[in-house]
Amino acid sequence: MDSLFNTVNIGKIVGATEHKTDGGKMLSTHNCTTNTVPAFAECLGSIKEVPSFLKRFYPELSFRNDYRQACSIVESNLKQLPTKRSKCPEEVKDLFVPMSKSDPQGMIKKLLLDCWRAINYSTVNQVAGTPLVKGAGRGVYLTCDVVKSMLKYPQNATPAKIYNGLLLLRVGGFIQLAQDDELTPAGLKLQTIDKNGVTVRKNNVFILNDFDQADPKLITDNLRLLDCNNKVTT
Repeated sequence: MDSLFNTVNIGKIVGATEHKTDGGKMLSTHNCTTNTVPAFAECLGSIKEVPSFLKRFYPELSFRNDYRQACSIVESNLKQLPTKRSKCPEEVKDLFVPMSKSDPQGMIKKLLLDCWRAINYSTVNQVAGTPLVKGAGRGVYLTCDVVKSMLKYPQNATPAKIYNGLLLLRVGGFIQLAQDDELTPAGLKLQTIDKNGVTVRKNNVFILNDFDQADPKLITDNLRLLDCNNKVTT
């Protein structure tokens, strides 16, 4: 989808202004600067509309055979994302939503929430190819670059903060690193390389879990974050 949006004027589709930031196409609406895939998904109103939209306008585009399941999981996750007015558990709000404007961890919490959105958008962005894990619709390939390309507010992110966000989401059960016996041949090939006869981990394939089945209590009591001086704080 990234490649597709670089060949069309996606700004006209979503009613935004296109411009380039660090070589990537960005969309601006009012005071918000957003990457193309999140803006496109929000314009459709439902992630579940993505497969039908692409099939209608780009029938030559190949689809993973678990793509509809992936979109269903992502749709469910995005609907449950915490806001100050949402009915999600209080510990989730404590983790993702700043308590006030003076919350010293406010910006870090916003980045963590943005990172969680980005993981779901990354799943939607993996349209073509074969499933990466044996569980239908849940395999997602992640690097810091992939996550950053899906962030709604990438200007606030650094590799260290993204890495911290992934660690927190893993501890809380929102995502989990796929093990070799959970990977399909496509996922195993993507994750590892053969170097001098030794299998070496190269990339990370994660399993995206349902938001309401994760356990945020695992991380709310021990929030490990990088401060502005790149020191780990608890």
